[in-house]
Amino acid sequence: MELKTLKDVDLTKKRVILRVAYDITLKEKNGTMEIPDDTRIRATLPTIQHLLEKRCAIVLITWLKRPGGKVVEKMRLDPVAKKLSELINKPVKKVNDCVGPEVQHALTQLKSGELLMLENTRFHPEEEADDPVFAEELAKAGECIVFDAFAHAHRKHASTTGILKILPACAGFLMEKEMTTLDRILQQPERPFVALLGGVKISDKVGVLKALVEICDAILIGGALANTFLKAQGKDIGASLAESEMIDKKKLDPLKAAQEILQRAETKETTLVGLQNRSALQLPVDFIAAQAREEGAKTQQVSLEGTIKGVKNRLPSLDAWMFLDIGPKTRFAYQNILSQAKTILWNGPVGAFETKGFEQGTKRLAQYIASQTQHATTVTGGGDTEAAITAFHLNGKFTHNSTGGGAMLKFLSGKELPVLHYLVR
Repeated sequence: MELKTLKDVDLTKKRVILRVAYDITLKEKNGTMEIPDDTRIRATLPTIQHLLEKRCAIVLITWLKRPGGKVVEKMRLDPVAKKLSELINKPVKKVNDCVGPEVQHALTQLKSGELLMLENTRFHPEEEADDPVFAEELAKAGECIVFDAFAHAHRKHASTTGILKILPACAGFLMEKEMTTLDRILQQPERPFVALLGGVKISDKVGVLKALVEICDAILIGGALANTFLKAQGKDIGASLAESEMIDKKKLDPLKAAQEILQRAETKETTLVGLQNRSALQLPVDFIAAQAREEGAKTQQVSLEGTIKGVKNRLPSLDAWMFLDIGPKTRFAYQNILSQAKTILWNGPVGAFETKGFEQGTKRLAQYIASQTQHATTVTGGGDTEAAITAFHLNGKFTHNSTGGGAMLKFLSGKELPVLHYLVR
């Protein structure tokens, strides 16, 4: 698939809608909403600089979180506009709506080389409904669209596919980089290819797991995701979080899905050293367990396979205990497998890394993957993965940090991103 990119069009002095994905988690400090992580904004700076060099008037459109179709003061984009202004050392005007008289007035005042950020599009229920009339109103903001919102590329909203049906469009530099990198992983990964997947729900990852088990040499599982697989194997996981109830009788039975993926992985041939049972899908063999997910909680290392000196095979009253991080034996085994890889994909933490005492599995594996970047292609993605990378000060240490979790998983599962139909040459 060949995208139409900024290299294919002349946007000199045009008023451009720059569709970005500034869907950033804001934090309140002293009564003011602030941006703790500006990674997604920085990722779009090459596109913005290019448009400024072309003397474009830039109108930025995005949504932020899920306000439910109404105005939520703590989800306004003012902190985002302020941060972008700081990063480019240039004023970014912000209006309090994305359609209507205030917007139209601001547009008449916008000159070449200036930037205007419209308000959170999800303040309007018509956005998520992909309402064509609302899309028409949004499209009035520019003559054309530069789509640089990879993280929103899997959504059919008025501000994604809706406006792309109306105006000529091309991909921005970030969108181009995301697609080039991920397409290479799917089509021509350098081998061995190892994926590390964590997080909570198997329902979020069934598609990508089924796809990756066919193209990866090994898939390493952690986090609550691992608990569903262990439960599918009949293992005792105590009070650990697992997605084991049927989500929808017509759509997904988590345990059945896990069993199918495990069965396929057992038949996959792989030459990697250190795989248990020679399966292409590896599950933790030990955990750090506690009765509460809180700092300072009493913990125990629990082994699920065989015996480890000084480690309990089963805690008294395991039903009251939760697996909150992978154990050291699992961590070392996973590092051994990762050390053989030439392509590494990481999506999702392998434990409750936000809570002190349960961060070591995610931290150590993140640091190890970063250390492999010198001789392997390392690709990361997902909101929780981004948060872990920032928490452990590993920004810029990977070959590519994808800005889209859901979009990345959908693309890697082999499903088409809706916006791509409007961005091809």
